[in-house]
Amino acid sequence: MAKWVGIRLKGFRELAEKLGSVEAACLVVSVPMRNSLTRLRASMKAYPKKPVGLEQKFKTLRQRRYFFWALKHGIIQVPYRRTGTLGRRWTSRIEANGRRGILGNNTLYAPYVQDAERQNHVLGYWTNTDQAVIEKHRATILAEFEQHIKAAMK
Repeated sequence: MAKWVGIRLKGFRELAEKLGSVEAACLVVSVPMRNSLTRLRASMKAYPKKPVGLEQKFKTLRQRRYFFWALKHGIIQVPYRRTGTLGRRWTSRIEANGRRGILGNNTLYAPYVQDAERQNHVLGYWTNTDQAVIEKHRATILAEFEQHIKAAMK
């Protein structure tokens, strides 16, 4: 998912000025940064329950033919078996000298499953989208950063 969805932290510049360097400020926020990425990654990795009664209909004869050809050749399975690949491929890293935490997934279909703006309408049951997870954890993440920054400013 090559787009930026996130939380902007306020007070970092003031912290760096108070401590005398950006590196010192990065040390202060390193713990909440790691905790935030861990929290967000865990939420993004979680799979929802399988939907019951979700029926796919063929829109064209060509789709129907491909489906049965792919089924015959073992390309697809019915019922669909979850592999867990999407959940396993969530990774995180810290960049910009500790000032930016990045969470990502290199699965080709990830944007169509967990990107709130590009999610396939059939996958509406997959509620842990990028924006939903950020909003769910925003207050907790900001509170943890604020706590660490206030403690360092004293």
